[in-house]
Order: sequence, then C-alpha cells, then structure tokens
Amino acid sequence: MYQSDNHAQSWQYLSTVVQGGMASVKGQKPVWEPFVTVIDHRLVCFFSDERDKIVHSQKIAHKTTTDGIHWGAEIDDVAVANPQARPGMAVVAQMTNGKYIMTFEIVVEGAVVVDGERNRSNYKISDDGLHWRPEDAGREFALGGSPYVTILGDGTLVANSTGSEIYLNTKNGEGNWQKVSTDVPGAYSRSLTALPNNQLLIIGAGSYAGPTEAVDHQLTADVFQVEGLD
Repeated sequence: MYQSDNHAQSWQYLSTVVQGGMASVKGQKPVWEPFVTVIDHRLVCFFSDERDKIVHSQKIAHKTTTDGIHWGAEIDDVAVANPQARPGMAVVAQMTNGKYIMTFEIVVEGAVVVDGERNRSNYKISDDGLHWRPEDAGREFALGGSPYVTILGDGTLVANSTGSEIYLNTKNGEGNWQKVSTDVPGAYSRSLTALPNNQLLIIGAGSYAGPTEAVDHQLTADVFQVEGLD
C-alpha cells in the first residue's frame, strides 16, 4: 500500500497488505488484482489469492485496516467448491439501498464456450460489504471476464465485461440486466467512473494477448451518456 499527500504527484510506501509468489508463474502462489475501497470507516482491500491451491485454484478475499498500516485477518469472499474455478478481479460498490454489490470473473478450464467466451462475469450482494458467503458463486450477468461496476447518480447499476457493451440494472441487482451497446472498444480490463448527469467515463486498456503476440495496445477513454432503461 502506498499513500500520497500531494494529490498523487508522488507516492510513499505505507504497508504490505498480503504477500505471495510471482504472478503468472505456475506454482508460485501469487496474490494479485487488488481493489481498495472504504466501508464503515475502514479501508478494505479485496484481492485474488492463489495460495490455497489444494482446495482452490484461486479465491477472492479481503483484509481491513483503520490506520493503513496494521491489517486484520484474511476473510474469504468467493471461495467456491469447484477446485478448478478461478474467481477473481473483484470490484465492490455501495448501492442506494445501503447494500453492496461485488462483480467478479469466474474462469474455469474446460467450461462451455458461448460466443467464443468460456469466462463468465458474475455478481453478488452483501448487506454490509464485509460478509459475502464465500461458497456463493453469485449470478451471471455477462459473458467474458474482468468486469467492473459503478453506481450512477440516479441509483442505476452499471457493469461491464471484456466487450464494448455495458449492463444496466435499476433494481439494486435484482431482476434482469439490460445490455446496452457503446462505441467504446472492449478491453481486457475497463474501469467505469460515474459522472454527473448519468454520464459514464469508460477507460480501457488493451486486449489480453500472449507475450509473443504482436498487438498494438491502445489506452482508450471516452464519456458515454447513459439513457433511461426500456
């Protein structure tokens, strides 16, 4: 964890949340894909954890702190029964009803391929943002992985996946999600930031490519106007 006291112009080391092995190297048991937010006056760091390989290929967990230095015990958030499942890339946001939504990807080797995708983007709900029933794999809202979620000013949930579309829900995660096309390219990972007047800042990185693939990675940023649901 690093901190800045000059509006992100420079950063200083503050503490270590959790330690693991080298990422993308088989058997090294990494921890990665952190997401940091504030819940109930505590700083919460959600992360993907590969250190429990015998039981879980990967799971999502979190730790909390009140001072940024001393971190509490690791708490599992998504740790499903299938030992080959790899839930990861958690993003958490508070909804207008006070509850919290988490989006995350589920990657499973050998999963059924639909429209060229074997990954799934899921979500689930927590009353307080700290207790998630880890055995619950959530509900699927999109194909693909690396999802993100944010809340617009009118309470609409906006989520995405690897494609160029976004997904809208006005019922605090209940019921169906409406798929909406955008002119912003899809990416391996896209962040969503809610702006005033139901506008959405979408920032995307490149595609997911292997180290030997010749790919022109481009960073994209665009503002999209979210209209009312049908």
